[in-house]
Amino acid sequence: MASLGNIPEAEKVLSNLRDVQLDDRERGTILATKGLIEFRKGNINEGRNLYEKAVASFRKKENFPSMAIASMFRAREEILIHSEFSESVLKEATTLAEKHGVKEISEYATFLASQIKTHGLQNHDQS
Repeated sequence: MASLGNIPEAEKVLSNLRDVQLDDRERGTILATKGLIEFRKGNINEGRNLYEKAVASFRKKENFPSMAIASMFRAREEILIHSEFSESVLKEATTLAEKHGVKEISEYATFLASQIKTHGLQNHDQS
């Protein structure tokens, strides 16, 4: 729902979930979904924070496919807002996907990279 832009409905569904009923993967997925919602509401820093927490929770449980997926969805949100972090976040997500054999995420990364090139987005956060 959140990816389709139905933020109020997504928030309603999330508010009805009970944390005690969820496993670690589901908790991480909810964090990532909340990150998406915050991006879409314009709360970019909070969105980033929630995505980072989701990735950290997946890393802690060694759930690398979910880690790659959450990273890729954050990259998509960074691209949609023309963020200066788009390329670096996409590169990190692509590396995770390739390292852990998440083929569909690797393919999606190729598509997102083409969007960066098409729209002339550039990375300004290089060290």
